[in-house]
Amino acid sequence: MLIRGYRNKTDRKYYVPAFVKPSFGYGFRIDLQVDTGASKTLLTANHIFNLARIIPNILPEGVNFQGIEGRYIKSYVLEMAILTLFTERGPCDWTMNISVSSVIDTSVPGLLGMDILYKFDIVLAGPSEVILRERTDIFK
Repeated sequence: MLIRGYRNKTDRKYYVPAFVKPSFGYGFRIDLQVDTGASKTLLTANHIFNLARIIPNILPEGVNFQGIEGRYIKSYVLEMAILTLFTERGPCDWTMNISVSSVIDTSVPGLLGMDILYKFDIVLAGPSEVILRERTDIFK
Protein backbone atom coordinates (compact mmCIF):
# COMPACT_ATOMS: atom_id res chain seq x y z
CA MET A 1 0.00 0.00 0.00
CA LEU A 2 1.30 3.47 -0.92
CA ILE A 3 0.09 6.80 0.41
CA ARG A 4 1.28 9.91 -1.41
CA GLY A 5 1.81 13.25 0.25
CA TYR A 6 3.35 16.57 -0.66
CA ARG A 7 5.83 19.15 0.59
CA ASN A 8 4.28 22.50 1.49
CA LYS A 9 6.05 25.33 -0.33
CA THR A 10 5.59 27.75 2.57
CA ASP A 11 6.70 25.80 5.65
CA ARG A 12 8.63 23.09 3.68
CA LYS A 13 7.09 20.29 5.79
CA TYR A 14 5.49 17.13 4.45
CA TYR A 15 1.72 16.55 4.55
CA VAL A 16 -0.67 13.73 3.73
CA PRO A 17 -4.28 14.45 2.71
CA ALA A 18 -6.80 12.75 5.00
CA PHE A 19 -10.45 12.70 5.97
CA VAL A 20 -11.65 12.60 9.58
CA LYS A 21 -15.15 11.47 10.53
CA PRO A 22 -16.18 11.48 14.19
CA SER A 23 -18.47 8.72 15.42
CA PHE A 24 -21.27 11.31 15.14
CA GLY A 25 -21.96 14.13 12.69
CA TYR A 26 -20.13 15.07 9.52
CA GLY A 27 -16.53 14.46 8.58
CA PHE A 28 -14.02 16.87 7.07
CA ARG A 29 -10.90 16.87 4.90
CA ILE A 30 -7.62 17.81 6.54
CA ASP A 31 -3.92 17.77 5.63
CA LEU A 32 -1.89 16.05 8.35
CA GLN A 33 1.78 16.88 8.80
CA VAL A 34 3.97 13.77 8.78
CA ASP A 35 5.56 13.98 12.26
CA THR A 36 7.66 11.09 13.54
CA GLY A 37 8.16 12.98 16.83
CA ALA A 38 4.45 12.92 17.68
CA SER A 39 3.35 9.83 19.58
CA LYS A 40 -0.28 10.16 18.45
CA THR A 41 -2.25 11.53 15.53
CA LEU A 42 -3.50 14.96 16.56
CA LEU A 43 -5.84 17.66 15.32
CA THR A 44 -4.95 21.19 16.41
CA ALA A 45 -7.11 24.09 17.49
CA ASN A 46 -6.27 26.01 14.33
CA HIS A 47 -8.77 23.74 12.59
CA ILE A 48 -11.47 25.19 14.84
CA PHE A 49 -14.00 25.83 12.07
CA ASN A 50 -14.44 22.10 11.59
CA LEU A 51 -14.01 21.33 15.27
CA ALA A 52 -16.75 23.78 16.28
CA ARG A 53 -19.31 21.12 15.32
CA ILE A 54 -17.46 18.54 17.40
CA ILE A 55 -15.97 20.12 20.52
CA PRO A 56 -19.10 19.87 22.71
CA ASN A 57 -18.84 16.09 22.37
CA ILE A 58 -15.11 15.79 23.09
CA LEU A 59 -14.26 14.24 26.44
CA PRO A 60 -11.09 14.99 28.43
CA GLU A 61 -8.50 12.32 27.84
CA GLY A 62 -6.82 12.89 31.18
CA VAL A 63 -3.35 12.07 29.86
CA ASN A 64 -0.65 14.30 28.43
CA PHE A 65 1.27 13.02 25.43
CA GLN A 66 4.20 14.06 23.30
CA GLY A 67 3.16 16.26 20.43
CA ILE A 68 4.35 19.34 18.55
CA GLU A 69 8.10 20.02 18.87
CA GLY A 70 8.42 17.22 21.42
CA ARG A 71 6.43 19.11 24.07
CA TYR A 72 3.98 17.26 26.26
CA ILE A 73 0.50 18.67 25.77
CA LYS A 74 -2.96 18.18 27.21
CA SER A 75 -5.55 16.98 24.77
CA TYR A 76 -9.10 15.79 24.32
CA VAL A 77 -10.20 12.84 22.31
CA LEU A 78 -12.59 12.02 19.48
CA GLU A 79 -13.53 8.49 20.44
CA MET A 80 -13.91 5.91 17.70
CA ALA A 81 -13.35 8.40 14.88
CA ILE A 82 -12.56 7.17 11.39
CA LEU A 83 -9.31 8.40 9.85
CA THR A 84 -9.18 7.87 6.10
CA LEU A 85 -5.92 8.02 4.17
CA PHE A 86 -5.94 7.79 0.40
CA THR A 87 -3.86 5.01 -1.19
CA GLU A 88 -3.18 3.92 -4.75
CA ARG A 89 -5.86 1.24 -4.20
CA GLY A 90 -8.46 3.63 -2.80
CA PRO A 91 -9.38 4.90 0.67
CA CYS A 92 -8.00 3.10 3.71
CA ASP A 93 -9.82 3.60 7.02
CA TRP A 94 -8.61 3.31 10.60
CA THR A 95 -11.10 3.46 13.46
CA MET A 96 -9.25 5.06 16.35
CA ASN A 97 -9.29 7.65 19.09
CA ILE A 98 -7.96 10.91 17.63
CA SER A 99 -6.56 13.49 20.00
CA VAL A 100 -7.57 17.15 19.68
CA SER A 101 -5.52 19.87 21.30
CA SER A 102 -7.39 23.04 22.16
CA VAL A 103 -4.33 24.72 23.70
CA ILE A 104 -1.92 24.79 20.76
CA ASP A 105 -1.99 27.70 18.35
CA THR A 106 -0.24 26.55 15.21
CA SER A 107 -0.57 26.88 11.48
CA VAL A 108 -0.53 23.07 11.18
CA PRO A 109 -4.09 21.68 11.11
CA GLY A 110 -3.01 18.27 12.37
CA LEU A 111 -0.21 15.77 12.84
CA LEU A 112 0.03 12.23 11.54
CA GLY A 113 1.78 10.58 14.49
CA MET A 114 3.58 7.34 15.21
CA ASP A 115 0.34 5.54 16.10
CA ILE A 116 -0.14 5.31 12.31
CA LEU A 117 3.35 6.02 10.94
CA TYR A 118 4.95 2.95 12.57
CA LYS A 119 3.16 0.90 9.91
CA PHE A 120 4.99 2.68 7.06
CA ASP A 121 8.42 3.44 5.67
CA ILE A 122 8.69 7.13 4.84
CA VAL A 123 10.24 7.76 1.42
CA LEU A 124 11.15 11.22 0.17
CA ALA A 125 10.40 10.99 -3.56
CA GLY A 126 12.06 14.08 -4.95
CA PRO A 127 11.93 17.60 -3.57
CA SER A 128 8.15 17.91 -3.38
CA GLU A 129 6.69 14.48 -2.62
CA VAL A 130 6.60 12.06 0.29
CA ILE A 131 5.44 8.46 0.02
CA LEU A 132 4.33 6.28 2.92
CA ARG A 133 5.03 2.67 1.93
CA GLU A 134 3.41 -0.06 4.02
CA ARG A 135 5.95 -2.06 5.99
CA THR A 136 5.78 -5.80 5.61
CA ASP A 137 8.24 -6.64 8.40
CA ILE A 138 6.38 -5.24 11.42
CA PHE A 139 4.40 -8.41 12.12
CA LYS A 140 7.36 -10.83 11.92
